[in-house]
Amino acid sequence: LALEYYEKALQIAQQLNETFYIIASLTALGDYYYDRKNDKKAYENYKQAYDLTKENKYEDNANKLLIRIDNLKKRNSEERPKQVEK
Repeated sequence: LALEYYEKALQIAQQLNETFYIIASLTALGDYYYDRKNDKKAYENYKQAYDLTKENKYEDNANKLLIRIDNLKKRNSEERPKQVEK
């Protein structure tokens, strides 16, 4: 149900061409997917939001999104099996 609301919010924000709310919706979708360990979808949404923040000079939001993207990268590197050194 939450996913439906986030997608609907994004759709409305896009129809209204409200960049701030598009970014907020993409971030919420990224968080939704991050919590469910769907890192690919989380990254896609975070990246779209990040690109919009840079285009529109929302530096504070850009920094917060970079932290989220960095957390994704960290989680992925921690979950990979470590190779045994020869």
